[in-house]
Amino acid sequence: MGPTRKIRLLAAAGALALAGTLGSIAPAMAATMPTATASVTLINHDGKCLDMTGGSTANNAAAQQWSCNGNPQQNWNIVPKVIDGIQYQLIVNSHSGKCLTILDNDPDIGGRVVQSTCNNSGSDPFELWYTFLSSGRSYIIYN
Repeated sequence: MGPTRKIRLLAAAGALALAGTLGSIAPAMAATMPTATASVTLINHDGKCLDMTGGSTANNAAAQQWSCNGNPQQNWNIVPKVIDGIQYQLIVNSHSGKCLTILDNDPDIGGRVVQSTCNNSGSDPFELWYTFLSSGRSYIIYN
């Protein structure tokens, strides 16, 4: 697997906003999300990392913001998916192998972000994350 890249993460009510450093990413990819699986650390606006509580590998374990410490539960794989011509990403915890999703497929703003066994079929919209470039190398990822 390639080098781990750090991405700045801003969290807000059902949206994950990515902003900042993509490390040694190739210049041609700097304006787009990875088109192949990329290992990343997601960091929010105040320097906290997206982390699985207690390093849990259980389904429905809550994701949290935690001081960045390099532990495996803070490493994520961004896995591109194209469904009906639309680009999505799965966000998979490297430690547990589980996908970031919305608990109980809650459609309301503020639904809890948890990990669960990946469906991988493209039929579970709550594990598919959309991305768009907001400015420079800042990304918004939302479900």
